[in-house]
Amino acid sequence: MQDSLDEKKDTDLKSAATGADQGTVQEAAALESQAVEILEKADALRAQDSADKKEVAQDKDNAAAPEDKAATQAAASTKPEAPAPAQQPSPAPAASTMQTGAAPVADAAVSAQIEKLKGRSSFLSFCCLILAAVVIGGGVYCYQQINALKSAQLAGQQDAQALAQAQQSLTGAQAEIADLLAANDSLKDQNQALAQGQGELNAKLEAISVQHQDELKAMGELNARLDKFEARDPNEWRIAESYFNVAEAYRQAVFGRNAAAAIWNLNQADRLLINLEDENIIAIRAAIAKDLSTLSAIKQPDLTGITLRLEQLYADAGALVLAGYSDPEKRAHAFDKSSEPTSSFADWKQNLLTSAKEFSSRFVEIRRRAPDAVTEFLSPQQDLFLREHIKTRLLLSRIAAAQGEQNNYTDNLKEARRLIDSYFDKESALVQAALNSIDQLLTTDVSVTMPRVLESHQLFEKLAARQVQGIQG
Repeated sequence: MQDSLDEKKDTDLKSAATGADQGTVQEAAALESQAVEILEKADALRAQDSADKKEVAQDKDNAAAPEDKAATQAAASTKPEAPAPAQQPSPAPAASTMQTGAAPVADAAVSAQIEKLKGRSSFLSFCCLILAAVVIGGGVYCYQQINALKSAQLAGQQDAQALAQAQQSLTGAQAEIADLLAANDSLKDQNQALAQGQGELNAKLEAISVQHQDELKAMGELNARLDKFEARDPNEWRIAESYFNVAEAYRQAVFGRNAAAAIWNLNQADRLLINLEDENIIAIRAAIAKDLSTLSAIKQPDLTGITLRLEQLYADAGALVLAGYSDPEKRAHAFDKSSEPTSSFADWKQNLLTSAKEFSSRFVEIRRRAPDAVTEFLSPQQDLFLREHIKTRLLLSRIAAAQGEQNNYTDNLKEARRLIDSYFDKESALVQAALNSIDQLLTTDVSVTMPRVLESHQLFEKLAARQVQGIQG
């Protein structure tokens, strides 16, 4: 609002100064035009005065011309002349008298005209003097007005310059005020950001303080529990480690079906419990001995040997020879012709008959095989799928043997043997060796009857539960 008022004041001052300058200029122009008119009138009066003076001079010349004529005549009359006759003396005086009377009349008329012209000239001179005084006064007044107008114009220019300087100063002040306002807004934003950051820091500090209190409380509880542990039997670590070995034996026996690993872990647990005379520990050792006896009585198949033989069959599956025309030698002689046409032209009938028989024999071809034999011709893709299927069956047999699943083990081996027997050449030594190896594996029993639970593991679970309750209580 203040900025708009300042701008309005500046605009009013500029308009006032501009109006004053324009009025001053117009007034000066009017005075100059009046001075020019006065000077033109003075020039006109001077020209009229000059014309009047010339007319007076001409009148004087015209008046002097009769006088000169009269004087000439008078001088002529004064010259010696011959004696006139006596009888004519009277006309001479009459002429002289006429001439004498005419001269004063002319002089009076000239004098009157001269006086009239003098009066008129005096009036014109007076008018000229008045006009000259008016012109001089008007010039002085115009000069004074022009000087006043120049002074007013100079003052107006100075005021305009002062106004421009004031406007420039006001603009600079407004720019500084805008900068200060922007800086103030920035400081406000920074203050708000700092206040927000301070609030977040306070919240984090409170959270850290609460967390620190919780940690101190937890450390106190942990120290109390440590004090309880220090007050206990120092042989508890041996019991804990023995419990770990018994738990591992349970996982190996029940889930891993590995009796040897279970037996090893039980022996390690029993060694850790030596020289401990607690009745609970003695009962656990008795249970360990019973579990060892049970696991030792389990007959374990030779899983390593079975796995190795299955791996060898898996590797040989890619080299088995297909039955029928898969043998390169048989394939080379499969399309041998019984007779060839001769090159002699004389045998053209025989050659024609031979070619016709050879051509017609290829329309339909019948090969007789055993009724239970499958189609012997396989594409390369089918050959690849067949071998991969046999490998998959061998892998499934290996997994079933490791898990002790006799049925899955036997089914997969039988399917692999059927595929080899149906599609591959039985006369090949590699095929015969694969079939014999599968027959031997089929006679192997991979099923193992593992215990569902271990008594030592159950007793340790109960002991651990009692100890946990004692710690928490």
